[in-house]
Amino acid sequence: MNWDATKSVNGTASHCNRARPFQMKASSFLSELKRRKVYKVEVAYAVASWLLIQAASIFLPTFDAPPCMMKAVVAILALGFVLSAILSWIFDITPQDKANGRHFAGRSD
Repeated sequence: MNWDATKSVNGTASHCNRARPFQMKASSFLSELKRRKVYKVEVAYAVASWLLIQAASIFLPTFDAPPCMMKAVVAILALGFVLSAILSWIFDITPQDKANGRHFAGRSD
């Protein structure tokens, strides 16, 4: 039996190459992320989060905060990463946009 091409129900040859559709979906998804500039928002968020984690690792022990506070800071920033990805996908928010509310009001000035 040849495993490269098998007969489907209607008798035509069907190739069992499932990697190609996944690769096409992944490339179209990545191109959509690039078009909506989601990656720029996520890179900016990752840099800002890294800076906040560094600051928290310095200041939390200074003020005798319990160790669970650092875990909470990291968890909140991780949840914010997902939230920022979703919001930047939906509203096409970029790091250059001003917080003037035009994305949320539904108006185009």
